[in-house]
Amino acid sequence: ASGATTIDRTQMLKEIVNPQRGDVIVFYFGGADAGWIDSRSGRPSQELIWLPLRLLRALSELRVQIARWVLIELSPLGLRKFSRQAVADTVEALNEVYEYCFGNDVGMIAVLSPNIYTLRTKTEYENKLEKRFSRDMRTLISQSYQQYEAWVKTVSYGVSATHIFNNAPSSVFLDWAHVNARGNELIAEFIFEELKRRELIGDEQKRGLVR
Repeated sequence: ASGATTIDRTQMLKEIVNPQRGDVIVFYFGGADAGWIDSRSGRPSQELIWLPLRLLRALSELRVQIARWVLIELSPLGLRKFSRQAVADTVEALNEVYEYCFGNDVGMIAVLSPNIYTLRTKTEYENKLEKRFSRDMRTLISQSYQQYEAWVKTVSYGVSATHIFNNAPSSVFLDWAHVNARGNELIAEFIFEELKRRELIGDEQKRGLVR
C-alpha cells in the first residue's frame, strides 16, 4: 500500500492477514516511519510544523538571508518532535506485534531498510539525487534512523539492512528510498539469508524459496 507505515501494517496483520502457526512475518520498516508522515494523523509533517517556522521557510525561499539563518537554527528543533514521535510509535507497534506473533507461534523479524542517507559514500549521481529533496527531509530521516539503528540492537527480532548498498558497484536508488530491480534483489537476498541464519525457515521452505 502506498505510504504504508508500520503502525497500519500491524493493524492489517491482526485484522486481515490472520497468520497461522509456523508462518513467518517480515516487517521491512524505516522509510515511511521516519517522521515525514505524522504517525498519528497520517498527514505530511510539513503541514503540521509550527506556523512561524513555515513563514520563515517561505521567506527563506524568497532569499531573505536573516530568515534563512534563523531557519537553519530552528528547523531541526521543530522537526525533532516528529522524529521522536514516529520512532516511539513505531517501536511500540513492533513490540506489540512481536508479542502477538510470539503468542501465536509465528516467526517475525523487523528489518530496518536502507536509504540514500545511510550510504557511507555516494556517487556523483547519488549526491545530485539527494539534493532533490529538502534539508528538512534529511534531518527527519537522519534523526529517526539514529534511534532505529540503536533500537534494533536491543531486540532479538531486529536487524539493520542499512549497510547493504555501501559496496554496490552502481547506484540502485531511484529516489531517497525506492530502489531499482537490482536493489530489490539485494534486499531479498539479505532477508532470505537472515531468515536462514535465524532458522525461521526449514529445509522444505528453503527449497521452495530457492526454486
